[in-house]
Amino acid sequence: MFLVLLVVAVLAAQDGCWAATITWTNIPGSLKQISVGPAGVWGVNYANNIWYRNSTRSNPDDYGSGWTKLDGSLKQIDVGQDVVWGVNSNNDIWVRTGISDTNPVGTGWQQVEGNLKHVSVSNNGYVWGVNSDNTIFYRNCRLGANACADWVAIYGASNQISAGGAGVWCVNSADQIYYRTGTFGDNGGQGTGWQKVDGALRYVSSGNGLVIGVNSAGQIFKRQGVSATVPTGTHWVQLPGVLKVVDGFDNNTYWGVNAADQIWRGITQA
Repeated sequence: MFLVLLVVAVLAAQDGCWAATITWTNIPGSLKQISVGPAGVWGVNYANNIWYRNSTRSNPDDYGSGWTKLDGSLKQIDVGQDVVWGVNSNNDIWVRTGISDTNPVGTGWQQVEGNLKHVSVSNNGYVWGVNSDNTIFYRNCRLGANACADWVAIYGASNQISAGGAGVWCVNSADQIYYRTGTFGDNGGQGTGWQKVDGALRYVSSGNGLVIGVNSAGQIFKRQGVSATVPTGTHWVQLPGVLKVVDGFDNNTYWGVNAADQIWRGITQA
């Protein structure tokens, strides 16, 4: 049995009113962190067990049909195209290989050299991460985990980072938000610098034309006006709900978990 919460919100925006109907559905299960991408919806729980949401591969907007537990142990996970990256409690880096239409959970985990506390992979295979010192790293894995270039240290400091269609976004220890200039469109570039964006977030996610995140109070914010010509967008709008982690592949569906590790799926219509 699951809970459906229908919320209608009218939120003030800089250029008028933004109205949305958002349906949040409580998904059975318990996760501390969740990620969504072309390879589907994946997450990890309090025990660092790894879970895949059945029937979401190539259709991350789908509700899915239950959870499959995978081998391995990860504290954080991120989903790309036919690949899933993650880090364990020792900050070792792992990538899931063999993901396909016939085998959506893949065939095994392959360790990647280096140590990160948080990792993010874009749909095109470009990997960004931060280590325990909050140093930012970039790696070109466009040709697959076996053909990755070397890790490159990027100037700056971050607690958490996200690479996606809207470019590379990160937040630092002061909850300040930054966009990596020159990375919009998942073009694989290292970018040219960091541009500070107004607002304060604890966790941020970059999707296809989508930037969404949560602040220290669990409030959910979406960046409006994000485009190739204005990659940092124009303003934030608050969405209904309270979450500690939120992720989105596109502007239609969001997945998140709250402070009680409950899983929520949000459908929005503007």
